[in-house]
Amino acid sequence: MRELAIFVAVVEGRSFSRAAERLGQANSAISRSVKKLEMKLGVNLINRTTRQLSLTEEGERYFRRVQIILQEMAAAETEILETRNTPRG
Repeated sequence: MRELAIFVAVVEGRSFSRAAERLGQANSAISRSVKKLEMKLGVNLINRTTRQLSLTEEGERYFRRVQIILQEMAAAETEILETRNTPRG
C-alpha cells in the first residue's frame, strides 16, 4: 500500500523530490519505492529524464486505478471512524 501512495504522490507532484518533501522521506527512498513497484509489475510506469518525468501508457492506466483505490480506502476509514464516534443506544 505504501508503494501505491508514493507512486500517486510522485505523479501528483510531478516530481520525486516534491513527493519526498510531502511524505517526509529521502528522494532515494521515493525512487527506490517506485522502482520496486515497477519491478513487481514488470513495466515502467514513469519515463524519467533529468528535467521532468512523464507517465508511460501503463503508468497512466495504473495511476487512474490506484488513485480511485486510495480514495475509496480513505472514504472507508472515514466512514468507520464516524460510526465509531456516533453515540449508540
